[in-house]
Amino acid sequence: MAEEPVWGQWWVAQTLRHWPDARDLLRQHVDMSAMRLDRDDSQRWIAEVAAMLEVAQLADVPLAAERRQRLLDELPQRVDEVSRPYAQCRALDAAAILDDGRDWTTGIEVPPVPEVHDLSSMMNLYGALCVERHVTGQVAPTRAADARQLVSPVLDDPADLDDPLVGFASRVWLEASGDTAALSGLVGQSADRIDDESGLLRKRVHAFGTLRTTYLVAWLASYAQAAEEILGPETREAVREEINEARRRGADLDVAYGATTLLQVDDVDDELRAEASATLRRKLEGPLFREQLDSVWMLVNMLQQLGGEVPQLHVPEPFPVRDDEDRYQAWTLLGLRPFVAQEKQERITEYYRDLLDDTPDLLRAGYEELTLRELLAGVAAIAGDLPQSEYNALLDDAYTWTTELRGCQGFTRLYRPDRGTSECGLATTALVIREGLDHR
Repeated sequence: MAEEPVWGQWWVAQTLRHWPDARDLLRQHVDMSAMRLDRDDSQRWIAEVAAMLEVAQLADVPLAAERRQRLLDELPQRVDEVSRPYAQCRALDAAAILDDGRDWTTGIEVPPVPEVHDLSSMMNLYGALCVERHVTGQVAPTRAADARQLVSPVLDDPADLDDPLVGFASRVWLEASGDTAALSGLVGQSADRIDDESGLLRKRVHAFGTLRTTYLVAWLASYAQAAEEILGPETREAVREEINEARRRGADLDVAYGATTLLQVDDVDDELRAEASATLRRKLEGPLFREQLDSVWMLVNMLQQLGGEVPQLHVPEPFPVRDDEDRYQAWTLLGLRPFVAQEKQERITEYYRDLLDDTPDLLRAGYEELTLRELLAGVAAIAGDLPQSEYNALLDDAYTWTTELRGCQGFTRLYRPDRGTSECGLATTALVIREGLDHR
């Protein structure tokens, strides 16, 4: 809270707001004088003002008159400097709390309903509905229906998604007059993560569960022609028990991991193969968000192993590259082009033309700093964009570099994620094999 006084106190307020005697508790924790606003970025300034005012409102702590007037004087200028629907929404939220009698919606147009492909666009979808509510008093039925359709895939299958994305999808659903009963499944999943001692919600952890880990081990063992040795009768029986347990709790992706595990020793029946293939196709046929791109390759690989045809992928629209993580995700998106509709392939390629042109030099110059997943994503991204001779030369360089990341204590044929890590990773090794960069 000392480092982020606005957001630290906002999170405390959001956490305590539903507790008994919440207002008294908030007054003990809230320090309005400690809340300093970002002066350099209007979007962040608006977000912090809205958060600060919500804290003051929840705690029933008055804002100093001088400070309130400064906010009223500065808010119009800040609103003119932002265009994101979510930022406009938060500005109108702040204005509604300040409530000085003027019409803050004058000059603000209702944004169109945006496509949704990541957390940022989900926030803007919520923002578009929020702005419409502020401007017109309600969300038009047709726009509400469009919004509900966009977020339904997230609410129907949230297990592989992060809490912020699911949370904003829920807010969109409610803003679009969706039936609250549709959120009951999310409530049940959240209840499973409530800490018994603190009453707080534990972060959703995308752990390598038993069946996912077993699948990776089985696949690597099959690659090393040792699957029969690794997956003996007792292990196979344990996998079948885990599959049945996964069915009971509705974890259909775990069923698919189990089926593909047994496939490595040719011990999967037609019914289980069909069930797993249908699950993987369903996962891949829906809208894919940026946050999911990192795991799509594994689902594609599993479906291909099961003999299924990979459906056309509905990947997100291309997005700006502002940092290393954006670049990694852009490379991952480029690598998925073979499974994308032709028109979208061309759109993605054109958008990232400069990145594609720079990638060979980025890979060669960055071997010292790149993680192995970044290297492999970059290699996959340009597989069809370079003359074969240049691509082969790049692979030779990559072979040399990956050699340095091969091996760790007790495992000579597995790979480490980067130079600073001493432990090997199953998923990292699987990626190396998938890109044909293993040294056999």
